[in-house]
Amino acid sequence: MSTLNKYLLVGLGGFFGSILRYSSSLFFHTFASISFFPFSTILVNLFGCLLLGLFMGVIEAYRLTQIEFSLFFAVGFCGSLTTFSTYSLECFLFWQDEKWLLVFLNLFLQPILGLACIFFGFYLARL
Repeated sequence: MSTLNKYLLVGLGGFFGSILRYSSSLFFHTFASISFFPFSTILVNLFGCLLLGLFMGVIEAYRLTQIEFSLFFAVGFCGSLTTFSTYSLECFLFWQDEKWLLVFLNLFLQPILGLACIFFGFYLARL
């Protein structure tokens, strides 16, 4: 499979994932529209994690190794639906490999540093 075809699979999966992200956000917002907390975002992220977990479980259970499915669904579709699912999968894989330090580093560094980068970005924008 050519590199271009790989990018096209990721892009096509991302196209559908981003549409589902937007649609899911609208759908979940109607049921979880509490103004003080972003429940719709949490629900979309959890939905993406469920889908990625199901996909990875099927890949493992049936010993599927076709890269096309992974590129389209895991990288493109789920990656576009929510990067939180990828973050969660990486934590799970570290956990599965009993790399406890990496589990906790990933769990704590990404949210803390991400928030710090948001603050820094706002600071830079105001200069």
